[in-house]
Amino acid sequence: MNPETRLRAELVSAQQDARGSIHRGVIMLALVPLVLLGAVGIAIGLGSTTATVLAILGAATYTLIGSIGGLAMLTSGAFEHRRLTKELRAIDAPRQLPAARVVVR
Repeated sequence: MNPETRLRAELVSAQQDARGSIHRGVIMLALVPLVLLGAVGIAIGLGSTTATVLAILGAATYTLIGSIGGLAMLTSGAFEHRRLTKELRAIDAPRQLPAARVVVR
């Protein structure tokens, strides 16, 4: 395998990892409302004041940590994917056909 092919394969693999980071971030953000709804359901079901407070505190903690972590994973994955896409375009540019020209008569 020549070095350029190996480099391209490594970049594509890193690009897949960046997509995985984006997906994990989206999942963490999507779970925030589900955790809140679950905590409200538990609080209503238990009826105890202490259990209600603990359920709401747990949901609030996950909301804070999950949303910050989800946003961080999503943005880092997006920036990494964008950087890798630019590098792949630079590698593929010499092999691309020139842009077509429109002839107006």
